[in-house]
Formats: sequence, structure tokens, C-alpha cells
Amino acid sequence: MYLQQLSITNFRNYPLARLDFSPHWNLFSGDNGSGKTTLLDAIHYLCLGKSYFHHSDLTSVKHDSDFFRIDGSFSDDQVLRMVCVYEAGGKKELQKNGVAYSRIANHVGLIPVVMVTPDDQLLIDEGSDERRRFMDGTISQIDHTYLENLIEYNRVLQQRNSALKHFAERRKTDRALIESYDRKLCDSGEKIFHLRTEYFSRMIPL
Repeated sequence: MYLQQLSITNFRNYPLARLDFSPHWNLFSGDNGSGKTTLLDAIHYLCLGKSYFHHSDLTSVKHDSDFFRIDGSFSDDQVLRMVCVYEAGGKKELQKNGVAYSRIANHVGLIPVVMVTPDDQLLIDEGSDERRRFMDGTISQIDHTYLENLIEYNRVLQQRNSALKHFAERRKTDRALIESYDRKLCDSGEKIFHLRTEYFSRMIPL
């Protein structure tokens, strides 16, 4: 699969741009700040439904604009058209061939992508959180079960932390509720652990 065409509107420093690509090698060149990295991030949006560099979609909206749109056509045995639209203060929508996903997570893995940046040195220099985040992003693209378990784990963890904060404010604890969260975390966490172990065993020899 390769990216045939990319159109972006109000994305970062681009008011409007259209690019056509070769099925072989493609090279972006230009001065610092000219928008090379922005083009790579636009492609990342179409592949994973999110920015590689920013947690907030609002950061990717061009200054003085209230939306961005990214439109790309991928070619394999057939043409796959992906569109990502975000309106400031609204909801981001990702479409495949004109049909919006109900959950962006359902798209992950359809168009696997690898981003290589100078910040990759953090995988070595920083702590385990950085390496775990890298592995989670990699495995999630090739195993949807892993992604679903990861989403569930993070959802329950957020609920548990919110409950603990609430209990601290009220100075009253519901131990049964915390135990139910713990059981759910253990269930998802065990599945994540076994899948990580399986993929590590395949990666380490390489």
C-alpha cells in the first residue's frame, strides 16, 4: 500500500496544499520551519487518526482558522480514501471511503505506519514509560485485541483514580468499588502482559 495523493486545509502552517506521490521513494526538502514535518504528521493522522507530535487536535489547527481537513488516497489492490476533519471545540471525525468511523480505534492497524524522529533517542535515554508507549503503539497496529485491552485498562484506571480522588475529598472509601476496579485492571493487565511477552519473544531475536 502506498499514499497516492494528500490534500490538507488549514493544517498547522498550511492554508491549502495538494501533493501527488510516487509508489517508490518520496523526499521532502526545504528550510527549517517550511512544513516538512507537518506533512509527515498529516500522513500520521490519516493512518492512526491522531497526531504523532501533539496530544491536542486543536494544536494542529492553523492560526486564525477554526478547523482542519486532511484528505488522502492510498493504493493497494484498490483505492482507499481517508479523510480526517476536526473543528475547534467540536469532535474529530475520521472517514474511510466516505463512511465515518464510530470509533477511531477501529481504524488502527488498517494502514500501519512507522515514524522515525530524532526524539527516538528517548527510547534509550528515558525511563520505561517511553519504551512502553512505543511498544503499545507498535503492537496495537498489528493486534486489535491488544489495542482493545489497552483501551479498557486505561479506561478503568482513569475511573479508579477518579474514585480515589473523590473518596479523599469526602474522607470516605467504598472498598467494594475499588476491588471491582482492581479485578477489571487485573483481567485486562494480564492479557496485555501475555501479548507483550508473545511479541517480545518474536522481536528479541531480530
